Amino acid sequence: MEEVTANSNERTFRHWLAVIMSAHILCWTLLPALILRNTYIDILENLVWGRHWQWGYDKNPYLGAWVTSFVYWLSGESVSAIYLTSQIAIVVCWLAVWRLALRMLAPAYAFIAVSALVGCRFFYFGSPQLNDNVLELPFWALTCLYFYDAVKTQRLKPWLLVGLFAGLASMSKYYTLMLLLTMLAFLIIQKQGRDSFRNRNFYLGLLVFLAITIPNFIWLIRHDFISIHYAFARADVGDGNAITLISHMRKPLSFLMSALGVGIPVIAIIALCFRKSLWPGKNGKNITLASFDWHYIVTLFFGPFLFTLFFSAITGAKIVYMWQTPLFNLLGILAVVLVQPVLSNRRFFCYGLCFGLLFLLWGGVYVWEATVRPYYRQKVYYEIFPGQAMAVSLNRQWRECYHVPLKYVAGLRKLSANIAIYAPDKPTAYFDLEIRCNQWLDESDFYRQGGLLVWEIPGGDAGLPPDIAKRFPQAELQPVQEFSCAINPWATRWLKGKTIPTVKIGVAFMPPQ
Repeated sequence: MEEVTANSNERTFRHWLAVIMSAHILCWTLLPALILRNTYIDILENLVWGRHWQWGYDKNPYLGAWVTSFVYWLSGESVSAIYLTSQIAIVVCWLAVWRLALRMLAPAYAFIAVSALVGCRFFYFGSPQLNDNVLELPFWALTCLYFYDAVKTQRLKPWLLVGLFAGLASMSKYYTLMLLLTMLAFLIIQKQGRDSFRNRNFYLGLLVFLAITIPNFIWLIRHDFISIHYAFARADVGDGNAITLISHMRKPLSFLMSALGVGIPVIAIIALCFRKSLWPGKNGKNITLASFDWHYIVTLFFGPFLFTLFFSAITGAKIVYMWQTPLFNLLGILAVVLVQPVLSNRRFFCYGLCFGLLFLLWGGVYVWEATVRPYYRQKVYYEIFPGQAMAVSLNRQWRECYHVPLKYVAGLRKLSANIAIYAPDKPTAYFDLEIRCNQWLDESDFYRQGGLLVWEIPGGDAGLPPDIAKRFPQAELQPVQEFSCAINPWATRWLKGKTIPTVKIGVAFMPPQ
């Protein structure tokens, strides 16, 4: 067998990359489809939003809801198709990183830079959810790829593609702002970047970006920046706690520690398999990047981290763990340059074993978390929530009572989203009974058509909640509804004697007028 070198045939590495990506798509589409008996709340929420074509929603921009709803409609209401779309988004992200790596590195090193991302948990555990974090991944990576080409060549096509993908990334998740600030900083710092401001192609790309994002900005103004307020609330900005120096240091440090925990496995798998010695300077220098390439990869990788840390330090904001999802796209490239891998067939064989073990490990942990963990935690996770059984039962009870289709379901978001998607009558959800979170809804029609009012019963109180009783005096209280969790039978066969608490919800009928 021919010895692997840095400049070995690119086709060979493309072949292995295709194998890895195909295995990833197959495995991580089938796992949730076969194991889960309900689905993720983020998917259900996107499906509810996507029924009402808005330029924004109370938590997110518009793209996630639109894409999820379109895939669901196109596939004949298949949740498995949504899992598949999530994995396609992951693979597109990897392909963009591969193309960027080839612009800087020899094919063997580029292959290592992409495949080592198997060590990053964000590409696995959260990947079946087609939510804002997953959808942001490919557009973030594509923006980095074409921004590199645009600054180097100053040609029209790359700048238009930068505008397109940066706009789509922003409309997937507002956190893309951290990447945009980094790109602006790079344009200012680098001489080739400053040349962009004298090039009309840059401004044409900017027009494409604005065409994609301005409708959402107008929507935000009209709706009092509700999704921005939501993001700030999740980050505990302005939560009323006393502002202290310690609090402004603790939260950025917590973010940094969690990021290290995510990134270290990627670097470790390369270092353990491809270094002769773990001591610095023992391997020699196999890879030397051009000055522009080195500055580019360092800036585009560390920039979003630094802007995030700065934001957290100034505001005292908590950085939600999953917001880090796109920050590690370029880590493999940076790790390869820092580690300086020594190539050989034996080392690639070792790398393949480590890769396979990690791939199986992530899959095993996912299966355990989806089937076994709920028993030990005694907690009803979203993936085992009895949404389908609840929706079908309540829809049937409504029909038996009023003999008309169920038009609305109102109340706690988790409950109303499940019923809205799984009930045969496909009612409109009225999230949290807050009209500002349901911009598509005509509340007078809700009073006229009637519907379900649902809430959780954490304790023994089964009466009508005071706020609902006051707001809807005509509501008719129903018996407490109790449902068993949607557990995969595979888990129940060998976890004998262990049970999960049932889900109890309160229900009231708003009679149609």
